[in-house]
Amino acid sequence: MGSFFAKLKNDGAISLCLIVGLVVFGFAPITAIAGDSKRFSILSNASMTLPEAIVVAQTKHDGYVVESELEEDDGMYFYQIELISNDGQAEVFINPANGIVLGVDAETGLAVRLKRRWEARLEAMQSAQISLADAIKKVRGDMEAFVVSAELRRRHHGMIYKIVLLEGEREHEFEVAIADGAILDHDIDD
Repeated sequence: MGSFFAKLKNDGAISLCLIVGLVVFGFAPITAIAGDSKRFSILSNASMTLPEAIVVAQTKHDGYVVESELEEDDGMYFYQIELISNDGQAEVFINPANGIVLGVDAETGLAVRLKRRWEARLEAMQSAQISLADAIKKVRGDMEAFVVSAELRRRHHGMIYKIVLLEGEREHEFEVAIADGAILDHDIDD
């Protein structure tokens, strides 16, 4: 599955989208510089957090959130939220600077191989005892940190949420069991 922005670039529409965004909505794309300090800067100046973007994405497409993260494509930062439901899969793209939904890429009738993966993830989410949003709240607690990514993953001990937080220039990586919400691992990278 290609990214929403790759599709726009291939169609030559990315420039038009950016121009429309500049003229109509008054925003400038946030440009990228490598490293956690740039991500921290982007998130510090964002008008919308990743957990807030998840709520917006769920209003655009029904389903369970299985992945969400701050992405960068050609110097533009955006939140990408992936949802799954009985009807298919969708990705919602949101500008963190102003909360505007940049687009929704929905797919139904997935290929057999992708459908098997999608069905396994959907089954896991339907039996989960903690939602991705609640797992984010749990690991974040009182920490003054930004959510960089959160996703559903398979581990040898079952399905987990992998959640990455950025506290200054320190990155915290958590693994949370979806079966009971237990924090299984917490790594800190300085």
